[in-house]
Amino acid sequence: MPQHYFGKNNEIKETRLQKTTEDPSYQNQPKELTKIDEENRFTLMDILNRVQGVKTACYKPKDVVMHEISVFYEDQRKRVDSPEKWPHSAQGMIEIKDKTGQICRTGSGTLVGSKFVLTAAHNVYFSKGKVLNEHEVRFTPAADGKRAPFGSFKVISCYYPEEYCTNNSEDYEDYALLVLEQDIHEKIGYFGFDARFVDDHETMIKETEFEIYGYPTEKSSEQWGMKGKLDKADHKKLYYKQIATSKGQSGSAIYYEEKGNCWIVGVHQGSDQSQNVGVRLSMQRLKKVLNWMRSATNNPNFKILELKITERASSVDLLEILRREEAFEDLIMLNLVDNGIDKKGAEVLAQNRHWTQLHTLNLSNNNIGDEGAKQLSQKTVWTSLHTLSLSSNFIGDDGAKALSENKTWSNLHTLNLTWNNIGSNGATALSQNKVWTNLNSLNLSHNKIGSEGATRLSQNPNWKKLHTLDLSVNKIGDEGAVALSKNTVWTNLHTLNLSENNISDEGTTTLSKNTVWTNLHTLELSENEIGATGAAALSIFLYLPTSSVMTVLKH
Repeated sequence: MPQHYFGKNNEIKETRLQKTTEDPSYQNQPKELTKIDEENRFTLMDILNRVQGVKTACYKPKDVVMHEISVFYEDQRKRVDSPEKWPHSAQGMIEIKDKTGQICRTGSGTLVGSKFVLTAAHNVYFSKGKVLNEHEVRFTPAADGKRAPFGSFKVISCYYPEEYCTNNSEDYEDYALLVLEQDIHEKIGYFGFDARFVDDHETMIKETEFEIYGYPTEKSSEQWGMKGKLDKADHKKLYYKQIATSKGQSGSAIYYEEKGNCWIVGVHQGSDQSQNVGVRLSMQRLKKVLNWMRSATNNPNFKILELKITERASSVDLLEILRREEAFEDLIMLNLVDNGIDKKGAEVLAQNRHWTQLHTLNLSNNNIGDEGAKQLSQKTVWTSLHTLSLSSNFIGDDGAKALSENKTWSNLHTLNLTWNNIGSNGATALSQNKVWTNLNSLNLSHNKIGSEGATRLSQNPNWKKLHTLDLSVNKIGDEGAVALSKNTVWTNLHTLNLSENNISDEGTTTLSKNTVWTNLHTLELSENEIGATGAAALSIFLYLPTSSVMTVLKH
């Protein structure tokens, strides 16, 4: 069985048993990559080298010395009664047998691709380079005592970091990827990855509950686990006391579930006596894992769902790679904030024909201009587009007009066009759009729409679901405020920001007389020219029985 570790610059180093074509497992060894595969692998890694966050697809089936007991709070682990059901079906037991067929080591692992299992390196690594040379390794998904609902599968290859092998950083590079003899994901499913910079993971763990399920040695091959909070994250590890574990659960995924999908943020390692610890899935570690997948097979079948590249790390060439690379075909979120993307870059993005599931596109702080906006507006494939952010992009009236003529984005929910050069003509064009009937949030702050633009926007008959409207810093004046007050369509309006707009008592008094915005919760009027009369009108409005306004920010 070949064992692999990665040296510097991601070159593959291999320890391989001597095999002949008579050895039945020889036929299952990874084939040599073609030139095209090598190029594709390089280009994908070229993108990932600039990425700050990646989320890969999961697949739901259609039909250091580690202490044995790691319980710091009450042990609330529960046995999984039906591990063959998702998501427990993708979690399994790892068994290592010696030459005599006796089980000498067990652990836990999780299917993360068609035939790839993520686990802890210490589960499968033997000292002095004797990595599985004299052992048989098997993975049994959804093992349940003596039951193996999907069977047991031989591991034919193993990848792990060089740092773990050399003991330089064994403590925090304790993760490995196992390659199975066949594709097993159709009925079992597999988890996705959620790799981020450490700051993003730290923010995430404050808001999310995570789960760890695996195969404790004392539980006789049964799957046990629980849900709980993580305490903290650093560049190396994740730390937690609320989630109980014990020997045998090493290698289990640290994951969260969202709408039935499961994403891994780390690999459970064990305990350091004061707390449980796991290896954090950093961007660097994810790149290694994905590279291992590509090294093991020409078709690793992983799909990247979310991608974050910021701080001018992109280029037209990289956008070309992003557009055509198969791994990004199922992309649902793309964040390219502050990358110096101009009209040519926007044109390249618009040429993509595969992103039919794209949900969120953030191109803020770039330089796409009117021409770039025009290129994006002509995109007819993005039928699922929900959130589009184009703030600070030097978009003027022509660009706004081009966007308004889009006839495909019927699911558009949020449109952010702040800090551009949109005037009254652009606002008028936007108001004439008939397709965005699901528009919930429109942000046009820091533009130049003026009173005429505000008037035209107020006359749009289709935005009946509008919840948030931000027109701050647009010089709409009293005339614009009066026009907005006459709107009779926005019955769901919850937040209206009209700060810094030269509005005086006249506009304020008229706004207070609107009887349609019964769901209005927040009205922002700071930095205007409101006097005693306007303030009095607002105070009466606030105390009307029909008013639901909770907050009026002071001028």
